[in-house]
Amino acid sequence: MALGGSLPLGRFVQLIGREELETMFWLILLAAGALSAQTDPASISRGGQTFATSCTESACHGTGGAAGKAPRLLSRSLSRERLGRVIRDGIPNTTMPGFQSRLKEPEIEDLVDYVVSLNQEPAEASASKPAGFEGPEQARRGRAQFFEADGPARCGTCHRIARQGTAVGPDLARLARLSPRALVTAILASRTQYVVELKLRDNTSFPAMKVSQDSQAMEVFDLSATPPVSRRVNRTEVAAMVDNVNWKHPPGAAGLTSEQLADIIAYIRFAAYGDKAGVKLADVE
Repeated sequence: MALGGSLPLGRFVQLIGREELETMFWLILLAAGALSAQTDPASISRGGQTFATSCTESACHGTGGAAGKAPRLLSRSLSRERLGRVIRDGIPNTTMPGFQSRLKEPEIEDLVDYVVSLNQEPAEASASKPAGFEGPEQARRGRAQFFEADGPARCGTCHRIARQGTAVGPDLARLARLSPRALVTAILASRTQYVVELKLRDNTSFPAMKVSQDSQAMEVFDLSATPPVSRRVNRTEVAAMVDNVNWKHPPGAAGLTSEQLADIIAYIRFAAYGDKAGVKLADVE
């Protein structure tokens, strides 16, 4: 047998040595395994079509997983195992249904591949300058903190501004013209008037923000999860709604520095009405 049509294999082994040949062999196998593990682009495409028809409504995960009333999936780094389990079985007592009886297994695998691919998209909270963002440097830093899913502020998990984030809490654009100190007070508030403690007849309870209700049930966000989970609770399940004394506004306990607060407020003001003046440290201390 000749290698490359000219050099006999035996002579090739003599020239490079058997150990080197074995090393090359294993490297080739590893490279082949890595290539085979890559997700098929066709699977991602099929999964994207299923996602578009089943998961992008305003009550679900939004276009491209950028968040609707359900949590953002874009740049979340969710594991395949967890995604597969949730897509197949759903999440009990929430609006997330199980798709095991609605989709065939190959379709579920395609959907998992698509959501995994969203993990590779640039995060809204990227520390580098987000594409298309032309605001001042301070607002850029504040934007990164606002949408950073694992950061201390995590504003975007509950608030939507500039068409990004999850619309759970109040619209911050309406508060943007308050003074920086007033916004600091709101950000660091230990409690909020919007949250109640929802007690159920099975002796469980959770902090909730009511979205809507009808004669049969109420739609709420369960704030015991991060990001909050949308739930539909039948009126017959509710024992009482009482004043919240346990849940705290997350940034209040995050230990945000004055610099971080100034940057976040600068972004809120820029996103709401184009303010480029920025926020001085003296304005938040």
